[in-house]
Amino acid sequence: MMSKKVTDAKNFAYANEERGLKNHEKIMLKLIDQYVEVDPIDVLDIGCADGIFLQELSNHKKCNLVDGLDNDSALVERARDRKYKAKSSKIYLNDVLDLLNDKNPLIEKKYDIIIASGIFAFFENVDDIAQSFSKLLKETGKIFIFNRCNS
Repeated sequence: MMSKKVTDAKNFAYANEERGLKNHEKIMLKLIDQYVEVDPIDVLDIGCADGIFLQELSNHKKCNLVDGLDNDSALVERARDRKYKAKSSKIYLNDVLDLLNDKNPLIEKKYDIIIASGIFAFFENVDDIAQSFSKLLKETGKIFIFNRCNS
């Protein structure tokens, strides 16, 4: 199953150029402060949308590398236009499923932090996707997943 674009009607808030951080993004910043001791950090945001969280994280913590990945070209362009306080930043226009195949643009990279916020709702089976994240982590790296669950 291919993932849907983030800017569908259900997730229109990500298309708002002037949006602030969402509550769960503020919580993720606190969790990163609490559980990540590496300084500076290399970060990957999978499903980065408009890049606002990455921008805020790079303003909040010292970053070497700030990368994002999203499958919505309009949001990727908005994320690419942001200014990140990092030695290097790159926003990839790729589907998260590309992490499972030969289109994976990140195959040679390793991160201290991987953030996956709200992406699992778009997939029926997340096991392989979640496993692909661990291949992108440094030995002491951490994955932060936020996902709303409805039973």
